[in-house]
Amino acid sequence: MTRPPDVAIGLRPGQVTASLVGRLRAHGHPFALADLGGPAPGPIIRLPDPGSLPPRAAERALLALIGEMTGIITRRRAFAAGSGRLSAPRGDRALRVGLTGGIGTGKSTVARLLAERGAGVVDADAIAREVLAPGGEGMAAVIAAFGAGVLHPDGSLDRGALASRIFGDAVARARLDAITLPCIAELAAYRLEAVPAGGVAVYDVPLLAESGIADLFDFVLVVESPMPLRLARLEGRGLPRAQAVARIGVQATDAERRALADAVLVNDGALEDLADGVARLWDRWAGHALP
Repeated sequence: MTRPPDVAIGLRPGQVTASLVGRLRAHGHPFALADLGGPAPGPIIRLPDPGSLPPRAAERALLALIGEMTGIITRRRAFAAGSGRLSAPRGDRALRVGLTGGIGTGKSTVARLLAERGAGVVDADAIAREVLAPGGEGMAAVIAAFGAGVLHPDGSLDRGALASRIFGDAVARARLDAITLPCIAELAAYRLEAVPAGGVAVYDVPLLAESGIADLFDFVLVVESPMPLRLARLEGRGLPRAQAVARIGVQATDAERRALADAVLVNDGALEDLADGVARLWDRWAGHALP
C-alpha cells in the first residue's frame, strides 16, 4: 500500500519559518522543517501524514499554525501603521520581547537588568551551543548529515570543520539550517512559553534583524552604542580592533535594526543611566502585561 503524502505548506524559507516550527513543536504540534538539501526544494514546513497522528491532531496543528501566522501579520500591520506591535491582541500568554543589538552595544547587560526585574530571559547563543552539545538530538542529526569528520576526537563539534563543509555550498548550508534552526527555536520556545501570562519573556538574540523574525515578538528592543565606545569595549575584552571592526561589519547596521525597533535604548553613559532606561521600559510594559 502506498503511503499517503505528507501534508505540506509552502512558506518562505528562513529563520522565521524555523522559528515557527520550533514554537509549534514546543506546543506539541509535530511540524518539521523540510530538508532543503534534497533533489527538489519541496515544501518548507511539513506535517506528517494525518493518518499517522492521533485523532484531530493534524487539525489542531494547522489551526495553531494559522493562529501564529495571523499573529505575525497583525503585529506587522500594527508596526507599519505606527501603533507598534504592542498594540496587537496577544491572548493569554506572556509578553514576548525580542532583544537585540550589535556586538559591543551592551545588550547582555540589558538582558541582565531585565532579568533582575523578573523577566524570563532566554539567550539564543547559549541555546545554540546546547543544541549542538555531544549526545544531543541536534548533534546526532549533524553527524548523520555530514559525517564524523565534523567532530573533535573528544566527540565535541569541530565548528571549523563544519564551517568548511558548508562554505560556499548553499545546499549544505540549507541542510544544516534545516537541522539546527528548528531545534534552537523549539528549545527557546519551551523556555519562553514557560513564562506565565502576565510576565515578560525576553529572547536575547543578536541576529534578530538579519534573520527576519521581528514580527514573532510583541515588542522589539534594540540596544545601540556609538561606534568608538563599542570598539573600546571590545578591545577591553581582548578583541583586536581589526577583528572587532570586521565582526561589526558583517552584522546589521544600526539603521537596519532601528527600522525594526519598537524602542531603541542608547547605551552611551553610566550603568545607572542604562538601568533608568530599562526601568522606563518596564513601566511601559507593565500596562500591557496582562491580556
